[in-house]
Amino acid sequence: VQTRLSHPNVLRMAGYYHHASAVTLVLEWAGGGDLHAAVREARQGAGTGTGAGGLPHAIAARFAGQIAAALSYLRERDVAHRDVKPENVLLTYAGGGASGWGAPGQNPDPDQDPVVPQDLEEARQPSPRRRWSRAILKLCDFGGSCHCPAPHLHRRTTLCGTPDYIAPEMVRYSPARRGGGGLLAS
Repeated sequence: VQTRLSHPNVLRMAGYYHHASAVTLVLEWAGGGDLHAAVREARQGAGTGTGAGGLPHAIAARFAGQIAAALSYLRERDVAHRDVKPENVLLTYAGGGASGWGAPGQNPDPDQDPVVPQDLEEARQPSPRRRWSRAILKLCDFGGSCHCPAPHLHRRTTLCGTPDYIAPEMVRYSPARRGGGGLLAS
């Protein structure tokens, strides 16, 4: 599924190699960590300027827009990701080349910012707020995804994904639940 996808907010896959005991994926570089780590850092208030509590509202809104754009793109192509969670959203930074793959001589690292910081400490370690304001989110981990063309998209009943993030309708209407058991047996 992932090899056919091309969107600024979806991690690109160039290909894969079969080995005797494993498959190796060739993926776009996204070296900024995952959204879960960014939110955890923001909650600790480390240099965000907002104190503890979370991402600044403007950055959170921008991130939500990027995730929504990725999900909308997938929906247009009849792809169900089935495991959307903060750990499956990676951060990368502008400046990695027009293609997003990182042109030779260009580094997508936030430390390589062409803007001159106001002080030496900021030059050595950009603040989280500054990094996040330049972040581009990439939805990744399409291992559980499926191509579900209409009208089959809404007929999926396989209970899959990470339990803490499973959609309530998948638990409510799972075949196991209909049989009297299920994850949320009443």
